[in-house]
Amino acid sequence: MLAVHQYKVVRPFNNNVLLVERMSDGHEMVLIGKGLGFAEKKGNILISNDTRIEKTFLLEDEASRKQYQTMLNQVEDATIGVSEEIISLIAKHLSPVYNQHIHIALPDHIAFAIHRLKNGMEIVNPFLYEIETLYPQEYALSKLAAQLIETRLNVNIPASEVGFLALHIHSSVSQTPISQAVRHADLIRDILQMVRNGMNVQLAQGSRDCIRFVTHLKYALERLHSGKTIENPLLERIRHEFPHEFDFAEKIAGRIEQSLDIKVPAGEIGYITMHVHRLLNTQTK
Repeated sequence: MLAVHQYKVVRPFNNNVLLVERMSDGHEMVLIGKGLGFAEKKGNILISNDTRIEKTFLLEDEASRKQYQTMLNQVEDATIGVSEEIISLIAKHLSPVYNQHIHIALPDHIAFAIHRLKNGMEIVNPFLYEIETLYPQEYALSKLAAQLIETRLNVNIPASEVGFLALHIHSSVSQTPISQAVRHADLIRDILQMVRNGMNVQLAQGSRDCIRFVTHLKYALERLHSGKTIENPLLERIRHEFPHEFDFAEKIAGRIEQSLDIKVPAGEIGYITMHVHRLLNTQTK
C-alpha cells in the first residue's frame, strides 16, 4: 500500500499545475492534473491520493533543485505552467522516460521566445525543414505545444519557433544535447545543398526522395555518434559500378568528418553511394 502524503501549496502556476511542498520531508514537487490548481491558494493542503493528480515531478539532486529555484525566480508562473503541461504531453505521447532537465530548460526557452515575439524580434530558424523531416513525431507534438502556448499565454507562435520546440522535445526523449541535434540539422542541410549543386539533382523539400535520403543520413549520423559500424558486403561492387557516385559520397563523408570530427567508415560511404545513385536514377526517369 502506497504511503499517503500531505502537500502544502507553495505556488499555483495555472489551473492545472501546482508547486507544492511535501510535508513529510520539505521537498518541493510539481503536481499536474486537470483542474488541480483551480481556486487553490498558497498554504492550502492537498492529499497525495487526490484523484485529480495525474502526474508528479520531483528533482532528485541538489544541483538541479538549485537550478530549478533560479528558474522559478526568473520565469512567470503561466509560462512554467504551460511548460509542465507540454512535458506531460511528451510523457503521454512520446516517452515516459525523458531528461529531467527539460523542466528547467523548456520554461526558460519559452520565456525567452515570448520576450522576443512580444518585442517584435523575429525568430529565425534556418533548419526548419530539416528538423521537421528528421524528427517528425517531435515536430507533430511541438505543433500541439505551440497551440497550448497560444491558448494559455495569448501569443502567436510562428513555425520557426515550432521547430525549436521540437528540438527541445527531441533532446529530452533522446537524452542528447540540443547542440547535437542542431549540428545534425545544419550538416544535413549542407549535404542536401551539396547534392543539388554537385550532382545537379532537383531535390525538392518534402519529396519522397528527399525524405528517404534525409532519413538515411539521420540514422547514419546516429550510428557514427554511437560508434556502431554497419557492414556493406557489396562495397567493392558499388565502388566499381558507380565510381562517380562513390567519389561524391566520399565528399559527403569528408563534410561529415569535418563537421563532427568522426571517421566515416567505407561501409557507410557505400550506402551513401547507393542513395546518391538512386537520386540520379530517379531524376533521369
